[in-house]
Amino acid sequence: MSPNVLEATNTLREFMYQHVYLESAAKTEDPKVELIIDLLYKHFIAHPEQIPADLITVNRLRDEPLSHAVVDYVAGMTDRFATQIFQDIYVPRTWGG
Repeated sequence: MSPNVLEATNTLREFMYQHVYLESAAKTEDPKVELIIDLLYKHFIAHPEQIPADLITVNRLRDEPLSHAVVDYVAGMTDRFATQIFQDIYVPRTWGG
């Protein structure tokens, strides 16, 4: 990497940490995100049959505890997918829907 590109990369990295990663308005959502992740983890520990079969197969082949498959599953979720799964599990539906 050329010195100019390295300097630009470092400047961008510093900006991103100061203004996006550490000080953004999105950080106010951290407690909610932590709650969703915690509840999804607990749900899938209690209901491993709802984890995709391929993850369970790999988990068994590696002789790992179930918790590893659950962590892999939740960690691999996009924000949108995790939110949808959370809503499907925990948010009551109306009679009409």
